[in-house]
Amino acid sequence: MNIVEVKSLYKSYTKSKPTKYAVHNVSLGIEHGEILGLVGESGCGKSTLGALMLKLIEPTKGEIWFDGKNITNLTFRNMRKIRSHMQIVFQGSSNAFNPYHTVRQIISEPMDNYTKFSSAEKERKILACLESVGLGAEHIERYSGELSGGQRQRIGIARALILDPKFVVCDEAVSSVDYGLKKQILKILYDLKQEKGFTYLFISHDMAAINAVCDRVAVMYLGNLVEILPSTDATALHPYTKALMAATLEPDPKIKKKKLVLFNESGDFSYPHGGCPFQSRCLYASEKCRTEDQLLREISDGHFVACHLI
Repeated sequence: MNIVEVKSLYKSYTKSKPTKYAVHNVSLGIEHGEILGLVGESGCGKSTLGALMLKLIEPTKGEIWFDGKNITNLTFRNMRKIRSHMQIVFQGSSNAFNPYHTVRQIISEPMDNYTKFSSAEKERKILACLESVGLGAEHIERYSGELSGGQRQRIGIARALILDPKFVVCDEAVSSVDYGLKKQILKILYDLKQEKGFTYLFISHDMAAINAVCDRVAVMYLGNLVEILPSTDATALHPYTKALMAATLEPDPKIKKKKLVLFNESGDFSYPHGGCPFQSRCLYASEKCRTEDQLLREISDGHFVACHLI
């Protein structure tokens, strides 16, 4: 059963004609206890889709379902009743916290907003949560400016998970840390998922990070889902997914990949009004790709592709 599901979801920030969408006709479900990776280039709509799933922003049209309930049109007051079950780890750890708050205040804020724990209970939960992300009691009185980037990112994870939410959006949670810290944070997220059954939408442009922790992978381009892979080792079929995977850097800097021509680098990056969104950059686009829309269709069990060539 899906904990989160969006149906024919659209989001536009402009009223220009023709309408330009940050998220365009996306239908997607995330099952209880899975980590779904959402990958794509910067600006493709990944963070917008994550914010829509949490109803941090309102959709232009479409539906958002959470834990079997349609939350699309819920009021702020009614959404507050389920907010504690939906959390986010923000991309920019340096900008995610009030600089005048200590770690104790940062992590306790969700409890202050949504629970009635006693001071002793809050303190116990804060220390246990800090320990779960690899930090200790010595950090509890520090301000965010006194923490390293990796420590701030761990505090962001602790704040998101302090209430044991049912669903967590990790928005580029490892984009601002080095390789060593990235491995540590990915392990923390994965271990907590195994221990407590958390469900994540793991947003990243980093295929190596996606491959390390995710169960399935959804690929986004210009606001559209172009492929959903049933596992991280499934064979990519869409030309854009193939290009993303081929462009993944090796962790060992001594290993050099041969430069490949992956797509038309002189292609138009603007959204086409008709046909496949990747048509101007695709090396294999035909006339059909330029004139006929292609929705996701199931190629094999759990593997969906939006491509006329498949």
